[in-house]
Amino acid sequence: MTMRVFFVLTSNGNDMYSAMTRVAVMSLRFSNPKIFICVACDLDTNENLLQSGDSIINEVDEWIVINTPSGNAEYRNRFVKTSLRLHVKYPFLFLDSDVFIRGDISEIFSIIEDVGICVNHSMPLYADQIWSEDKKELQFHDWKIRDDFYGNGGVIFYNDTIGANHFAENWHFLWKKSSETLKRNRDQPSLNAALFLSNVTVKILPEKFNAQFKFNISVVKNALIWHYYSSVKSTTQPVTKIEFLCNALLQNKKIDKRKIYSLTKSNHPWVRHTMLDDYILGKAIKKGYFTSFQVYWLDRNYKSLLKNIFIVLFLFRKPSI
Repeated sequence: MTMRVFFVLTSNGNDMYSAMTRVAVMSLRFSNPKIFICVACDLDTNENLLQSGDSIINEVDEWIVINTPSGNAEYRNRFVKTSLRLHVKYPFLFLDSDVFIRGDISEIFSIIEDVGICVNHSMPLYADQIWSEDKKELQFHDWKIRDDFYGNGGVIFYNDTIGANHFAENWHFLWKKSSETLKRNRDQPSLNAALFLSNVTVKILPEKFNAQFKFNISVVKNALIWHYYSSVKSTTQPVTKIEFLCNALLQNKKIDKRKIYSLTKSNHPWVRHTMLDDYILGKAIKKGYFTSFQVYWLDRNYKSLLKNIFIVLFLFRKPSI
């Protein structure tokens, strides 16, 4: 069986979305050279990429264009994402573009269940897996979901089964219904409602296949796929090397293969400059969280670092007699 991985791209050409996808694709090339890499996009994106001379088209093995209704970029992206299984009939793994693959993921392709998915937020407790906004959407539609896990849509394996097809049909239908009603394009509530409605067999994948470290830092070390949530601007963690690579690519349009390969061998995704940085990162990973001082230091935000030091000194100063 050919191992295929699909990304979904919506882009104006040579923009951040293209850069994230190109970095993800290159990390997959280095870590899994036998995998066949595919990208699906809408008509507008295809035209934008061709006109801008974006290199991503020549960096993947298969390129498919899916017709969508008119709409903004987010709408077209989710339309393609939720309908992808309806256009691709063989087994495949879907990955969001804000991921970095750093190890062998071929194990996923041996799944016998209809669908493979990881829990949301990489959190073991069910209550911590469901975002408050998702709860509101589920309640609005009166949708039922499974009570043993809440799945994340960033990494999904589809088998070539009737159950997987049925799930895909339900997901796309429910997502369209929610988008039309609420004028929002979130796909996770409809995904979990479709899993329940379809009654498919589901393989809950280990967290190493979708390590959402912005919510749970402990999953970083042994992860095969880092999912860095580009839409979540964390103030409790330092900037990652992945984001630096994407920004650099956006500026000069040339992908730095050496740095991407080096990052696949790193045991964490954050930027480090000195041995002191390594020590600070090691302590944070061991404890499971970053302190504000550590974040400011690692991001070289010296102004905020000094401000916090002065605040602490002021609070703990000895009162004058």
